[in-house]
Amino acid sequence: MQKKFTFTFLVVAVVSGLIFFGNYSWAEEPVVEKHSNPIAQFLKSIKYTSKLTLQHDDNIFLSEELEDSDTKEIFTQIFEQNISRNNHFWRWLYMANYELYNSEQVDVLGHTARVLYSYRPDNGFSFGLGNNFYWLEDSTITATLADRILAVGYTQISPFVEVKYDLTPRTSVQSSLKYNKLDVRGASIDDYIDNEKLTARGQFNYAFTPTNNIEGFAGFEHTQVAFPQIFEKSSNTERPFVGFVKKFADLFNFTYEAGFANIDMDDNADDNNIDHKVSIETVFSVFTKLRLSYYHDYKNASLRREFTQYGSNFISLGIDHTINPRTSVGVDYSYELQDFNDADALIGQPLVDRQTHVHDAKLGVNRKLNNWLTLNLNYNYTKRDTDFAGEGYTNNQYSAALTARY
Repeated sequence: MQKKFTFTFLVVAVVSGLIFFGNYSWAEEPVVEKHSNPIAQFLKSIKYTSKLTLQHDDNIFLSEELEDSDTKEIFTQIFEQNISRNNHFWRWLYMANYELYNSEQVDVLGHTARVLYSYRPDNGFSFGLGNNFYWLEDSTITATLADRILAVGYTQISPFVEVKYDLTPRTSVQSSLKYNKLDVRGASIDDYIDNEKLTARGQFNYAFTPTNNIEGFAGFEHTQVAFPQIFEKSSNTERPFVGFVKKFADLFNFTYEAGFANIDMDDNADDNNIDHKVSIETVFSVFTKLRLSYYHDYKNASLRREFTQYGSNFISLGIDHTINPRTSVGVDYSYELQDFNDADALIGQPLVDRQTHVHDAKLGVNRKLNNWLTLNLNYNYTKRDTDFAGEGYTNNQYSAALTARY
C-alpha cells in the first residue's frame, strides 16, 4: 500500500508540474536570465527531464517455463549539466529509474551517473576523461548480463581516459585507457561473474588523400580480465589490428578492422583468434540516418561457471527518420550468435560445444506535443534460442511514455 501511495504521489506531482508549466508562455520559449549569484547561475544551467512510462511486458521473468505478464509504471528523473569555458568542457548526468510491477507488487530502482571532462587547446589536440556508474538494486525481476540471464542486483563502474593528437594534416595518433568493474550481489554465483577489465589501446591514423576520404589505421590493444575468485577465468590478450575508413561523398562512410589476438588464459589454455569489424553509416541526409555493423568472432569473457570465454558474431541495423519537425520514427534490429567452444570449458565441466541465438527488434515513434513535452510509443521484441537449459525465451514489450524537458 505504501508503494502504491508513493507512486501515486509522484504521478500527481509530475502531472501538476506539466499543468503548471503548460499555463505559462515562457514554458515554450525559455527566457535566459542573468544572475550575479553563482548558485542561481548553477541551478539555471541544470537541465531536468521527467519521464512517465506505462509498459506491458508479456514475460517479465524471461523464461519459457515460468512466463508471467505484467503491466508496470516506470518513473524516470534525469538531471544534467553541460559547461563550456574556452577550451574546456564539463558534463555530468544523474538518472534515477523506478519501476513498479502491478501484479507482482515488486518495485525496482536503478541509478546511473556519468561525468566527462574534455580539453581541446587547438584543433590538433584533445584530451578527455570520465566515468560511468550504474547501480541496480536486488530484485526477483530477471535481466540479461552479457551471456547470462539473472535476477540479481549489481554495481558497475567504468572510468576512462582518451587522448588524440594530429601530428600533421594527414597523420594522427590516439590512445585510450579503460577500466570496468562488475560486482554482482549474489553469494551463490558471484564468484563466476565478478570481474575487472582493463584495456589499453593505441592507434596510428594516416590519410592517403588530401581530402581524407581514404584513411588507414593500425594499432595495438592490450586487455586484462581478472576474476578474483576463479583465477582460471582470468586472461591477458595482446591484439594488434589494422583497418581503413572509406568516405563516399554525400553517401556513407565505410569502416573495416581486423584484429589478430593472442589470448593467454591463466589455466595455460592459450588461444589465437582473428576477428573482423565492419560498419556503414550514411551521411546523405540530415533527416534519415542508417547504421549497419557486423562483428565476427569477437572474444568476450564469459560470466558462466562452465566456460572461460565465448565468441560473439553480432550484426545490427538501425534506421532513424524525421518525418517532420515534430515527428520521428526509429527501427532497430540486432542478431547475435554466441559460440561456446569445448576448448574454453573450465576444468571439471562437460566438454560440449554450445550456442545461443539472440534476436532483438525495436520500433519507436516520437511526437513532440510542444517544445517541452514529447509522446513516445515503443515496441520491443526479443527472442533467445539457446542450448543452455531453461534460458530460452520470447518477450514482447509495449509502452507509451510522456517525456517533459525543462
